[in-house]
Amino acid sequence: MATGVISEYEKAVERGKKYYQGKNESQHISALARYFLSYHIYNSIFEAAGQEKLKYLIENPDKLLLFYNELYTDSMIVPRIPDDIILLWQENL
Repeated sequence: MATGVISEYEKAVERGKKYYQGKNESQHISALARYFLSYHIYNSIFEAAGQEKLKYLIENPDKLLLFYNELYTDSMIVPRIPDDIILLWQENL
């Protein structure tokens, strides 16, 4: 990397430090990854099913990943969620 050039990774870490003060870099990356995945899952649902379905899923988070998989297409950024992950998700809510 050229001197004086800040990578997107470094920019993301700096933004993360602003919102997650007191955490180390790996915790920042973990928080950014959760944000990225959440954003794209919710946005995909919103675009495919609309605001009312999104509101329902926010109120019923145990159904979120299952519904995401029902809507899944190859054009989505987040891949299809494995069934074992969906079961863990539902058991822990």
